[in-house]
Amino acid sequence: MKKQTNTPLRAFEVAVDRLLMEFCEKHDLTYEFSVGNDSIDVFSISHFFFSLSDIYFDLKSNQPNGKIIEWYDYILENELKINYYHYCMGLRKEQLSKMQND
Repeated sequence: MKKQTNTPLRAFEVAVDRLLMEFCEKHDLTYEFSVGNDSIDVFSISHFFFSLSDIYFDLKSNQPNGKIIEWYDYILENELKINYYHYCMGLRKEQLSKMQND
């Protein structure tokens, strides 16, 4: 009996590949590898690590070119845990400090 391909899974993998290609093209970056050989979670792209959800949000919300790199550098330089979505909505270190002090 011939084994059937799992069409929804294959379609998802193809969609992820297309998202990665579009994301890399938009930001002029180079795809390197998926972390842990898991092709749906975190990816090494140029020298950055991005989650699929951040890549999807960047493309879906049409963020400006380079915004995700700006965020990545900001959270590293400031040793913060601000997700990409909230960074794009304007959350910064100063607002976090104020919220923690209230």
